[in-house]
Amino acid sequence: MYLLFQINEKAVLVFRRNARDHFVAAARHLLDKSALKSGSNVRYYRCLQPQERLSERSCSDIVTVARHLPAIVDLSKLVDEWKLLQFEKDEPGSADGPIDVYWSQFFKKKKPIGNDLKYPNVTAVVQPALSLIHGQGDVERGFSESGRTLTPDRASMKERTLDAYMITKNALRKFNNQPHLVPITKELVVSVEGARAKYETYLDAEKKKKEKEAKDKEDEERRKAEEEERQAELRRARKRISDEEEKLKEEKTKEAKQRKTGQKLLEEGSERLKVAIDQNDLEEASVAQALIEAAKKVQSEAELKRKEVSSLQKTIDEKKSRLITRCISREKKK
Repeated sequence: MYLLFQINEKAVLVFRRNARDHFVAAARHLLDKSALKSGSNVRYYRCLQPQERLSERSCSDIVTVARHLPAIVDLSKLVDEWKLLQFEKDEPGSADGPIDVYWSQFFKKKKPIGNDLKYPNVTAVVQPALSLIHGQGDVERGFSESGRTLTPDRASMKERTLDAYMITKNALRKFNNQPHLVPITKELVVSVEGARAKYETYLDAEKKKKEKEAKDKEDEERRKAEEEERQAELRRARKRISDEEEKLKEEKTKEAKQRKTGQKLLEEGSERLKVAIDQNDLEEASVAQALIEAAKKVQSEAELKRKEVSSLQKTIDEKKSRLITRCISREKKK
């Protein structure tokens, strides 16, 4: 504490703010993990406090407590008794003592006429409520016993097996852990037969479960194999279309060259024919005519090539369309 005053004021303020935030966060965590958080039934037991017995909310609280206890009571009669109880006066000093002693003064009250209890429904609710365990000792002992039972060599033990083991162990304590002292009654025989039937049902369910898991695994592997085959087929289809597109590109290039060559031959032949006619040169005219014939032949071949390219283009477009349709269909099935 002395060292705290040697730090500058700003650092002290930061420290105090951080400390405050820590305690606030810790309090919120404890409240969230406690049984008093919103939605817990523990908070309704406040009606059992002497100072809360006379409050307005205690009437609805005791009804909520009754609903969560195994005690079977008439809730309407319970409400009437509780309202009547609120007019009772405490015995001097009873509110300062143990809670069970405080409530015992009301348990023994009798009706003015007759020997019946005055608050039987209140007693049927408050007594079991006060007998609830307020600590976690039994729970912790249960954890310890479970830990001693579930040893490393029993790590595969299932929860239901562990529960059955613990129930049997706790039951044997009534007979000093000596099984031969357990009386063989009709109820015990019926219980054992029922347990056996349940165990056989469990084994049958486990067998069916494993068979289903094996079938599901087989179906999944088959689906994966089919999917891989479909993917491979799609890759092959794309490869074939890609190869055909390369071929189409080459054929288009050849067609363009043939058209260009034919056009040049035609232009050259026409020009030479014109000159030959002007000069009346029959030999030159014959050469020009040969060039024109060659140009027409090349152009005819180019036209045939164009038709082949057009047919190949149509085939590729149809294959692409079918491939796209297949892909869309597969996506819809997913």
